[in-house]
Amino acid sequence: MAFLIGTDEAGYGPNLGPLVVTATVWQVPENAREGDLYALLSHSVSDDPKDQKKKLQIADSKRLYSRGRGIRLLETNVLAALQIAGHATEAWGSLFANLDPAVCEQIDEVPWYKRYRRELPLAAIDADIRELTKHVADDWSRCDVSLLAVQSKVIFPRRFNQMVDEFGTKGAALSHITLQLVTELVTRFADAPTLISCDKHGGRNRYYSLLQHFFATEAIQVVAEARDASIYRWGSETRHTECQFVAKGERFLPSALASMVSKYLRELAMTAFNEYWQEQVPGIRSTAGYPQDAKRFLREISEHQERLGIAPALLWRKR
Repeated sequence: MAFLIGTDEAGYGPNLGPLVVTATVWQVPENAREGDLYALLSHSVSDDPKDQKKKLQIADSKRLYSRGRGIRLLETNVLAALQIAGHATEAWGSLFANLDPAVCEQIDEVPWYKRYRRELPLAAIDADIRELTKHVADDWSRCDVSLLAVQSKVIFPRRFNQMVDEFGTKGAALSHITLQLVTELVTRFADAPTLISCDKHGGRNRYYSLLQHFFATEAIQVVAEARDASIYRWGSETRHTECQFVAKGERFLPSALASMVSKYLRELAMTAFNEYWQEQVPGIRSTAGYPQDAKRFLREISEHQERLGIAPALLWRKR
């Protein structure tokens, strides 16, 4: 038996809406630890969104979602995966609370989230999700593969700005959020050989000090620190851990699913955000929160923001 942990984020670049970081934890046969999980699960999983067979699509979220294409494909596959992992997926608020229990305090201080109620799915069809879930779960059981956990950290603007101030840059903030999440999951699950894969954070190549901070009792070995990959190892022969930070890390299946879940949660958050402001400012165009359009959106809501007494810190991410 071995564990695979993959992480990825959504919302690193925007000024509006949350940063979402997600990790997925998989239990696999030990000889599959270094292998390709896509090959092992080829009867039920594909990384090609054009694959017409009844398979769970797990790929970088950019391949499954665009504003023009809509959310249905991403939502179908995310909700199926979450149901396999045992997560409740019936409603907007319970999904956030289930994946990130600490998010409730942040939600309660923000008007567009506090009273927001929405059943899920938004666009996917329940019957499609159920059929996909059964087929995939049966195949994974046959392959002795389990999706043990999906966990996220949802960082709304006020907290995001606090973390940037604390750590100096948003890349450093992302690294701390990600490694805190990894540490929590390793503590819960990793009692066997473990491979952790993270995307590179802001082009950074050196992560030794960061890992030593979170895994203070371990003697961490630097295997490589290069542009393509930075690799570290620690632990005993029977419970060794390898942590890699790689460019385009979403090619690793557990990280690809993390990318999808992060993107889905961010899109749910932006749906609530846009619906709130379209009630306050009828006719305003929705925004994805990226810098140029975010500035346009902020100008158009400024009078209403002042009237409603909404603090800038609840809205705007300064990096």
